[in-house]
Amino acid sequence: MEATKKGKLAENIVKDYLIKEGWDVTPRKNYEGEKRGFDFYAINKKSGEKRFVEVKGVKYDFKVPDMSETEWENISKGEMVASHLYVVGNIESEKPHLYILAVPKIMYVLNHYSALGILLKDKIIEPEQVFKLYSGRQIIQIIDQLKPYTDYLRMPEDPFFQGTKYLYDEAHKRYPTGSSKYPRSAEEFMDRFKK
Repeated sequence: MEATKKGKLAENIVKDYLIKEGWDVTPRKNYEGEKRGFDFYAINKKSGEKRFVEVKGVKYDFKVPDMSETEWENISKGEMVASHLYVVGNIESEKPHLYILAVPKIMYVLNHYSALGILLKDKIIEPEQVFKLYSGRQIIQIIDQLKPYTDYLRMPEDPFFQGTKYLYDEAHKRYPTGSSKYPRSAEEFMDRFKK
């Protein structure tokens, strides 16, 4: 399927989804403000929440798609113009899948993890302090789920996100995949202790 056709199909799928979910949807060309970096401006009819929606269609189940330069506010920090990225996976199949990435929330999580990692790396806090509050397995799982996004932005090489990598590596050292010998969090420790 050619790119223009794929993009139009993805936009129609997302527009229909948003309308069904109770959003008023305005295409970029009809939006009153600056018209770059997003496909739709949407307002939730009940809550009043506003979203700048960028739509991408990919032939794979899930892949962070290529983004154009105009879709970025600050590419080095992973800041997009759009507040939400809607990815339609398996676009060429009978049953495409819709994935919604809330860009500010992703950046909040990554910034938080990066700050924790920097505190660990600089020995301001001890690993035990972090892993009492945060499940090492959950940290690994969340960062793994965000990997296509972070890889696309080349975050692993970016000094801004070195703390996230350090935290991830520390979690892997303490909670290797498949290991159930040690508790993954304080809650799991307490559950085991009760038994």
